[in-house]
Amino acid sequence: MADRVDFCIVGHRREIWSRSGRAAPCVTAMHGPLGSRRGWRACLIALATGAALFTVGAGAEATIMLDQGFGFADRPGDFEARFFWDLPAAGDDKAGPFTGNCGGGSKCWTVKSLESLAPGKDDPKRSLIVFPQHNPGQIPIDVGHGPNAITGTLGFFDILRPPDGKSTYVSANRIAHGQHSDYFTGVMKVPRADALSITIKGKHEGAFNPMQASFTNFSDKSLTGYYQPSYGTPRPGEIPDVGDMIPFGTVKPKEAAKREPLPKNKDGKNPTDYLVVASGSATTQTTLGYLGTIGDDPTITELELTPLTEMLAPDGFVVPMLRDVSVDVDLYVFVDLLLWLGADATFTPLEEYAVGGGTSDLLPGFFVSTTPVSINLDGSFVGTPYSGLAFAAAGIDGHVVPSPSTLALLAAAILGLAGRALGHAGAVHRRRRG
Repeated sequence: MADRVDFCIVGHRREIWSRSGRAAPCVTAMHGPLGSRRGWRACLIALATGAALFTVGAGAEATIMLDQGFGFADRPGDFEARFFWDLPAAGDDKAGPFTGNCGGGSKCWTVKSLESLAPGKDDPKRSLIVFPQHNPGQIPIDVGHGPNAITGTLGFFDILRPPDGKSTYVSANRIAHGQHSDYFTGVMKVPRADALSITIKGKHEGAFNPMQASFTNFSDKSLTGYYQPSYGTPRPGEIPDVGDMIPFGTVKPKEAAKREPLPKNKDGKNPTDYLVVASGSATTQTTLGYLGTIGDDPTITELELTPLTEMLAPDGFVVPMLRDVSVDVDLYVFVDLLLWLGADATFTPLEEYAVGGGTSDLLPGFFVSTTPVSINLDGSFVGTPYSGLAFAAAGIDGHVVPSPSTLALLAAAILGLAGRALGHAGAVHRRRRG
């Protein structure tokens, strides 16, 4: 039959998806080494033609449902939608489109579909692809940026319930929107039983507010060091594009370093990660960034710090700075903030962690090494995995500086509250005097 085609998504060393079915003309993409768990976006039907990856058969009922308790929060500049999914053991699953109300009945963002092909006969793992879009954009974010015809793609792969699978899966994607960009994030929480929760967010980003970094010393030893922004992903064998060192001097025990802005580079690029180096006998170098994809390219790279922080940690984030308990081993740490924040991870000062092979279940997104860390194209880390006992000797935080308009509104609100409080106090005083 002329309209029956075969298509597949091939990952590193194995086939992720394979299916024959009725579809619009399709591209078969070979990911090769870019596949693996973070491989994605192979069959571009939904982007090129608007067609779905597959069609759920007649009588099939999707188990992906919008969370009616939260719904779809649609705004001109951003959105958030939450879903539940039963993670069926068999059969294809698909739901969508979903959209909301960004004002006066207008619609701005859409989750076109959430799609999962049936798992293989001998492989119970499932995958889910989500297609969000800044469309129909009926209330433009600005004069030059209304609807965006390009669709984003978020991929969650090798999904299994714990203990065989992970409890948190994350994905991030940036696409062009005129002279600006649209950013999308997805966080999937997988319990041992009951429905999975999926949170999809999108944000339109034009002018970037600067990031700021700070450092708090929890330990009983003074620590000396610096911050250093970077403007590209550290790749094996490549010289990184880094900015100037920003010294924070010597931080005494139980004290914090001054918060410092992370500037753009000379070409106007915004930082995609920043390094925090702290020394006191041994040295720990911690790099913080968000790993995701750009456009149609399946390569895992670092996305800009500002928009992802605004989406996932509007009030800022804090991660532990690790030191070996003997404090005589140099450590090199990379933190994927997407996973750390997506997992709602927390820590306490001086908390100890048993790290094996560079990772710990208590430190989602962390890779700990005894040599400098770089990132392969598939998102895997290159380094010398550390195994031992480490502790949270300090806290590293990051914040986005609010825009002047936001600061003005905040100041006005504070002044208003203060004025009302003074007025109330005066009234009470007058009543008492009378």
